[in-house]
Amino acid sequence: MKLSHRLSEIYDMLEQNSNVADIGADHGQLIIEFAKQNKNSKLFCNDNKVGPFTILKNNISKYNLTNVDVSLSSGISALPNYINCIVIAGMGGDLIVKILNDDIDKLKNVETLVLAPNTNTKEVRKFMTSIGYYIVSESIIFDKHYYEIIKFKKGQRQYDDLDYEFGPILRKEKCETFKNKYLEDINSLKELLHNNLSKERKEEVLNQLERIKSL
Repeated sequence: MKLSHRLSEIYDMLEQNSNVADIGADHGQLIIEFAKQNKNSKLFCNDNKVGPFTILKNNISKYNLTNVDVSLSSGISALPNYINCIVIAGMGGDLIVKILNDDIDKLKNVETLVLAPNTNTKEVRKFMTSIGYYIVSESIIFDKHYYEIIKFKKGQRQYDDLDYEFGPILRKEKCETFKNKYLEDINSLKELLHNNLSKERKEEVLNQLERIKSL
């Protein structure tokens, strides 16, 4: 099974032999690949809709993976106590924050989270650091869209507003994909200035341009 570029990046952030939960696992490609390579790990995946859950369960069964529990459940409400690493990908940052905040007591045994929000990465970083996690590594990829993948571990670090918005590691390393994304953003913002914007909106756009240029 060949993982997509995004799933491969997530997989590479997982620690071997950890007990991983893939929340909203879609067809289960990530957890299946991890289970095949980590036979001693205890794994969990779920979906909250019957159709996707049925496909997920059937896909797990095809590979005779006895170390994977499959659940029809929402978010992390059914997360087993043995899980020490959570993956959440393929949904907006606001929803990821809601999922974690709604059952925050379930995180007591969770040392690591690998999160890949489609939107609002800033809010995800702010929330995770507010509940006692810090950023271990970050990746940005282009796979039809730009995606940021962030690995958190339990602990405390200090971050500023630019760290939350652009990523403390990403803006330090400035890989080519990172540069390309923000060059595109600069061009889009400059184009926006040609429109008939309100004074307040124009100030917002100019401020955002300055923030990006400060990187």
